[in-house]
Amino acid sequence: MSESQVVKSDCAAGRAYHVLKAAAQLPGGEQIRSVWGQVFGVPAENWSEIRYRLAMLIATIGEAQHEFHSRTGGEFADPFPAFINALAQPNLDQLWNSVLDVFSREALGILALAANYETNERQEVVLEADQLGKWSSQVEKLLKEVLDADIDETLKQTIVEHLNAIKQALIYYKLSGVQGLRKAVYASIGALMLHCEEVKAAMSTNEGAKKGPIGKVIEFLTVVGKVIRVCKDLKTLLPAMTALMLDKS
Repeated sequence: MSESQVVKSDCAAGRAYHVLKAAAQLPGGEQIRSVWGQVFGVPAENWSEIRYRLAMLIATIGEAQHEFHSRTGGEFADPFPAFINALAQPNLDQLWNSVLDVFSREALGILALAANYETNERQEVVLEADQLGKWSSQVEKLLKEVLDADIDETLKQTIVEHLNAIKQALIYYKLSGVQGLRKAVYASIGALMLHCEEVKAAMSTNEGAKKGPIGKVIEFLTVVGKVIRVCKDLKTLLPAMTALMLDKS
């Protein structure tokens, strides 16, 4: 695959490719923790967060390996085990040179090919950085408004937990893709529907009215759900959410 070809991040292989390629371009004289800190955008001394994200990356590569093998029958060289072994390096203080050869252009080319297979197989939603940033800011504002709202405590706790799950899915989008965000949004919608009586009660007050915290949360989930195609029965699910806002009986 030529450098001019664009590798989309709409599948596990594509997401892994972009992360590994970014790492492979960093100087070999740096410590491994410094390299991954730069790639993930976290402080190099935050080893627990770096290890957590490496674990997510390993899972993403494992998913890519499974998808690629199921479609190619193992006819290509397999760089996936070497990727995983390098990422599982226990000593983050070693120099990046000690594992850099694993992420060669040839090896990354196989990963790019795997991404191409997946992209041709299914077209997935790809979110740009500005969209992720916009939604992250909205989630932060919603969290503050919900925490300050005078509503049922159980409902408040449920909404806060699910908004935080969406927040985490946005943070880790580069590794988990839209699937992680879709799962969090779908779970949030389901949780509100399970608490429909509490939602109706909240919607009957100024705290929960359409322009209040609860209404804003439902509107946010509706907008995001449409963009990321939250589920196949979207046309049925989202009107049901709207009905919660309008039905105050």
